[in-house]
Amino acid sequence: MQAQQARSDLLKWKLGLVGVIGAIGLGLAGTHTSHHAALVLCVLPLVCVYVDLLCRHLSLRMLVIAAFIKKRDLATAEEPLVAYERFVGTVRTDHEPFALETWALDYSTAAVSAFVFAYGIAGTHNSTGVKVAFLLSGAMGGLFTFLAGRAYLKRSGALIALAAAG
Repeated sequence: MQAQQARSDLLKWKLGLVGVIGAIGLGLAGTHTSHHAALVLCVLPLVCVYVDLLCRHLSLRMLVIAAFIKKRDLATAEEPLVAYERFVGTVRTDHEPFALETWALDYSTAAVSAFVFAYGIAGTHNSTGVKVAFLLSGAMGGLFTFLAGRAYLKRSGALIALAAAG
């Protein structure tokens, strides 16, 4: 339960961090910003990837707990927990009820990364270095999101298979 609450808190932090960093970078706070203040937007994809990795770690932790409960000796396991984990395993195989949170993680980071990349292309930058910083930041955010998603799928699939083997 604590891991689920921590994931929920991390998602709130992600939204807040993106909002604050975006407001600073775009000068929406009504402050007088320096000439290259928009460069702060370059950290958005990396902040998103970081929060996503923490969320995925908590997901894997929850899957480990679920796999442990499923693999326990039935003579010593509490029947409601075993029945619940069997049910969730069946539901995940047929319907994937928890996909929306993964979509929120992946698509929000992809959207922020695409925005930073597009801003690098279309923004009114006075220097090539600033433009390159936006392009690299957006591309790295997209790439790291893709790689983290693949790594998560591999690890979560192995844990689900481990639980099903017992």
